[in-house]
Amino acid sequence: MTEHLVSIRPVLELYGGLTGLGSPELDDAIISDLIADLMHWSDRRGWNFEELYERGYKHYFSEQNEA
Repeated sequence: MTEHLVSIRPVLELYGGLTGLGSPELDDAIISDLIADLMHWSDRRGWNFEELYERGYKHYFSEQNEA
């Protein structure tokens, strides 16, 4: 696994607090809301979210193979 996993929890907690989904039991709701907002963010900047997702998936897959 990647060392970035240590830093994701506070990010999710902060985002959850900002959106009103702050309960730790709602991690899946926080993540799905964050993904939707990242899609909107990408649209407004003219970025292709699918390409970014594909790149992220490749990083994830290579990190899974390292474990």
